[in-house]
Amino acid sequence: MKGFSSNNLMYMRDFAATWPDAEFVQQTAAQLPWFHIVVRITRLKDGPTREWYARRAISEGWPRVTLELNIRNRLHEREIENAVVWHITQFLLELGSGFALIGRQFRLEVEGDEFLVDLLFYHTRLKCYVVVELKATAFKPAHAFYLIAVDR
Repeated sequence: MKGFSSNNLMYMRDFAATWPDAEFVQQTAAQLPWFHIVVRITRLKDGPTREWYARRAISEGWPRVTLELNIRNRLHEREIENAVVWHITQFLLELGSGFALIGRQFRLEVEGDEFLVDLLFYHTRLKCYVVVELKATAFKPAHAFYLIAVDR
């Protein structure tokens, strides 16, 4: 064989190193166009994330531009956030009556600063707000905050 560009040869080498398992190649990669595979190799570093985008690209018929846009916008993290929000909401509601969901991505203004909190609940018996803020990074003390609401 001849006529391959140096870039394509590098992509082929990376492909073979990334997926040495022939069974995977026959199942998933065979269903994707070559440049979808190249995008996943060059833009994603871990296997589970690559596989997630492969399954979504196949099931939803994404063109390469859509795949690149979804990777750039970190779609897989938003999917995870939605699942976490749903489970936290269910957990708090199972703690008993009194929790009322006020909203998701709720805008708060505190002393002139604006915040969007992931989940805002109000507990009707305790007469207090419960704020849930989700982070996809390691915990830092700066992530914890207390909010005291005062009626004026």
